[in-house]
Amino acid sequence: MITKNNFLSGADVSIKRSAYLVVLKILKLLLTTVGRCIVLVEAEAIHSHSSPGSLSPSSPSSVMLTGRASVLQQALTHIPNPNSEFMLRNVSVRLAQLLHDQAISHRPDLATVK
Repeated sequence: MITKNNFLSGADVSIKRSAYLVVLKILKLLLTTVGRCIVLVEAEAIHSHSSPGSLSPSSPSSVMLTGRASVLQQALTHIPNPNSEFMLRNVSVRLAQLLHDQAISHRPDLATVK
């Protein structure tokens, strides 16, 4: 949608700018939420290997992540901007936690998989 030349072809420049800004804000929320879900899943996987009895860690910051997940976790502390986009940050944290909890609650146990 963003890369096509005919997106809002009949609209003036200010309307196009506003539409692009709305699309980019929605994409920022979506990508921030997906990034936080990835960090939560990685933290849960590392935590489950260290203590097999529990399902999920209390917070992803309590688990030491390595590699790409660590870089993503560090980047998500600065992106989105913590000073000006605190609402987007809070919504993405809550949405990522809800998505993670729903994904964890529906996974089968080991007896079902075997």
